[in-house]
Amino acid sequence: MNRSLFRCFIRLIFLIFFCLPLVANAEGYLRTAEPLDEPRGYCLDVAGFGVNARPEEPLRVHTCKYGEDNVDQIFKWVDYDSGHFIMPAYNRCLAVDSMQAGAQILTANCEQSTLQAWDMVPNGQFSLRARPELCLTIGPERFDAGAEILVFPGYGYRTSTLEFCRDPGDRLQKFRWGLEAEHERELANGLRSTMPESINQTLAEWARNDEGSVAQTNELYASEPKTYRPSEVATTLDISYGTHNRHKLDVHVDTQRRGTDLQPVIMYFHGGGYTRGAKENSHNVGEYFASIGLVGVSATYRLAPEINWPDGANDIGAAIQWVYDNIEQYGGDPNRIFVIGKSAGGGHVANYAFRPEVLNTQYPLAAGIILVSASYGADTPAYFGSSFGNDPEEQQLSGNISRISIPVLLITSEYDWEELHTSALQIAYELGVEQGSMPRIRQLQGHNHYSSNNSIGTSDRMLSDEILDFVLNTAP
Repeated sequence: MNRSLFRCFIRLIFLIFFCLPLVANAEGYLRTAEPLDEPRGYCLDVAGFGVNARPEEPLRVHTCKYGEDNVDQIFKWVDYDSGHFIMPAYNRCLAVDSMQAGAQILTANCEQSTLQAWDMVPNGQFSLRARPELCLTIGPERFDAGAEILVFPGYGYRTSTLEFCRDPGDRLQKFRWGLEAEHERELANGLRSTMPESINQTLAEWARNDEGSVAQTNELYASEPKTYRPSEVATTLDISYGTHNRHKLDVHVDTQRRGTDLQPVIMYFHGGGYTRGAKENSHNVGEYFASIGLVGVSATYRLAPEINWPDGANDIGAAIQWVYDNIEQYGGDPNRIFVIGKSAGGGHVANYAFRPEVLNTQYPLAAGIILVSASYGADTPAYFGSSFGNDPEEQQLSGNISRISIPVLLITSEYDWEELHTSALQIAYELGVEQGSMPRIRQLQGHNHYSSNNSIGTSDRMLSDEILDFVLNTAP
């Protein structure tokens, strides 16, 4: 047997005993063997999506979309004789447009052709059978690919071409079938599953030792990676909604999401004990909700001692009025404005929502309010002052609720101060038992007063998922 025939014989034995088990009856996602810069992996993908799919165009690798019944990324190995990898949804086979380095990867009507016969070997390389020295290769650069509304982080893609096979360890030439274990799974206990363990332990330790200032908590989250990239969000800064220099708001919109429908608006009013705070310190909230395709608004208000009760509630109403009148130009739905008030900001939002008789005018109704660790009582002398004769009974929310038409989500954190828990329960009792309008109630396990808003936009989705569920399931 001459040397050439011997090499062919060895290659055939190798394919039969080592390669066929890898692809026999294989169907699913053809993805990069390693995640690279995409934790979900990159999968061979048809350009476009759904009815807009363009299978006749060159393929790329795109963020794998497991669990979405995504036929644009599903392949099936046919058999060894043909070497075909078919896309069942389009009845087209994986192919190249030439047998030269640099050839484009595409799909074509299946036929017996050297341009459509492939071998997938144990080291992960995907080679053209007629030219086994040429391998399917993905490009070194990631590009933003947008995403459907509510998907985070955004999708990415890279180019795909046929190039000379490199070292078997080259990560840009290693592929495999997607695994069932990589599909999104539900856990029996997911309550704290998204909070990083180190943060969970630190917050618990601080709670035991009466520690955990706002500065410490901010520092704790400073190195936590965001679930979105800056390129996914565009922000318009310092829009005036009134005449005071603190009558300002910022609007955050997405740059990558698909669709033209008007989306819910998430407004966020910061805390700060009524005397301090800035919208810039909470941009992560508006940015995160923008990054999944909604419209985010970060707003601020006037501070004590310059103002007295109920000036803050009127600032909330004025900001909502501006959003109601102008947000359509940013892609927001004026009929779905959801307002988050944190701590002191929550006190202002609560008075806007529950006490229309103390407002200067009839402001638009929010579609819902989310009160996070809010302060509802007249126990902050710097703010609750002279406008009602310094009368705590008149200025506190409890006992003075006169409007219940706005849906409510009440949230506290496990390590909040005791008075915030008890006042939230009092408001829930008055709304639910005395007024017959039961609010949603949630306690964030493992969080302190400052960590909940810091968590938004990180892997810890305990608060952001609660807010999102409220927004998506609250009429209109």
